Amino acid sequence: MEDHEKALLEKLKAISQSDAQDSRALKSFLITMDDIIGIHSIRVSGYACMSGRELGLSEEDLAALRTSALLHDIGKILIPPVILNKADGLSQAEMSTIRRHPVTGVKILRDIDRYKTFADTVHHHHEFFNGRGYPCGLSGSDIPLLSRIIAAADSYEAMTSERPYRKGFSHREAITRLKMGRSTQFDPEIIDSFICALKKFSGEDFWGTGINLEL
Repeated sequence: MEDHEKALLEKLKAISQSDAQDSRALKSFLITMDDIIGIHSIRVSGYACMSGRELGLSEEDLAALRTSALLHDIGKILIPPVILNKADGLSQAEMSTIRRHPVTGVKILRDIDRYKTFADTVHHHHEFFNGRGYPCGLSGSDIPLLSRIIAAADSYEAMTSERPYRKGFSHREAITRLKMGRSTQFDPEIIDSFICALKKFSGEDFWGTGINLEL
């Protein structure tokens, strides 16, 4: 493990032991990281909570969803930046490295008392509703509910954001792709609630409204 990776893990442990509000402390930590991990995770948390409220989750479940979403890609901090930010195609070995991040995230979180309760949600956020996802091939309701919510939010945010290897999709294109994934990649009820919640913002630039969806 590289020195900077060890430093990040120690900082995460320090945050978990502080009295600071979890979400604020985690956001401050994530902002210092690569955008593909940091800003992405903050936005996914916002989208996930928006969807969770539409689904009628309790405040307790929303709090767990918020923190789980902030931590969902924490395993990527151990992926070399040269792979994470690669502009051209990934090799099979590099793709395997990327796909290990949920398992790596579990290992990180289970070593931190305050965050170990979120490990299961993080572990399964890349499972597919039809059982063809990873790392465990779970399907339907066997996938934790919060993982299913994060999966939709994660995909939408990733699709609509710029990446080194492609331009971001439009909102319309991203929604079309989410709809295409109903009952295969995504829980159809969650996709419907996510789209319904987005419509409440009348097509405005979500991150330009100043609305804090995590309140």
